[in-house]
Amino acid sequence: MFGTTYDGRDIAARLSVKLDKPVLTNNTDVEVGDCIVVSTQNFGGTQNDKTKIAAGSPAIALFRPKSFVAEESGGGAAEVAELAVPDTGAAGAAKMLDRHVEEHSGPKLDEAAVVVSGGRGLGEAG
Repeated sequence: MFGTTYDGRDIAARLSVKLDKPVLTNNTDVEVGDCIVVSTQNFGGTQNDKTKIAAGSPAIALFRPKSFVAEESGGGAAEVAELAVPDTGAAGAAKMLDRHVEEHSGPKLDEAAVVVSGGRGLGEAG
């Protein structure tokens, strides 16, 4: 089980190739009983698909962020430890010498109420 993050997708893809197993993506729920069943919402959340994972077979599933309510872990406070930071040498001595601001003319597309665009299919003006 992985979260749908850049790292989660990268690891799941590599595992999929290594184990020769598919990746079940975009899941929002999981049911664990005699077997594992993952749920995926489709068509804007109007339909839920459930996929049953075969018993005894490794499976790879990615879950959407915030799919599950956070639960109390019941553990104690985290340990705080001081770490020695190595000397970065000249890397920490970088200074900003100049700043360049790109000049532009005409309207700004990100501020326009309407943007009309055409491609090569329009041919010539006329």
